[in-house]
Amino acid sequence: MADPEELNRAEKKAERAKRKRKIRSHLKQKERKIQEERRKSHMPMNDKFETKQLAKAMKKKAKTRDTEVKKNEHKSKNFFTKMQKVSVSDADRKGKKRMAPAPTGSSKKFKS
Repeated sequence: MADPEELNRAEKKAERAKRKRKIRSHLKQKERKIQEERRKSHMPMNDKFETKQLAKAMKKKAKTRDTEVKKNEHKSKNFFTKMQKVSVSDADRKGKKRMAPAPTGSSKKFKS
């Protein structure tokens, strides 16, 4: 391979095309090797799109199992009881903050 600075435009284009062909052929050989291994182990010959779709479906299924929501979760009766519990806990937290003693010591803001 010659120095890229010495090549003219057409020669640079030819060199780049040559590199791309080399890479493409390498990737095709790699894919063929994987397919042959699958044939030997009697695995199904899925193409890339099908395997991606299958993986997405499995992830989605696992996610829905983890975060399964009950049917009556958001009905008005349940909603208002939960909101009441939340508001009480919020009020408790605010009350504790108000009752907490003020910090002692000198502050940097008010130094003279």
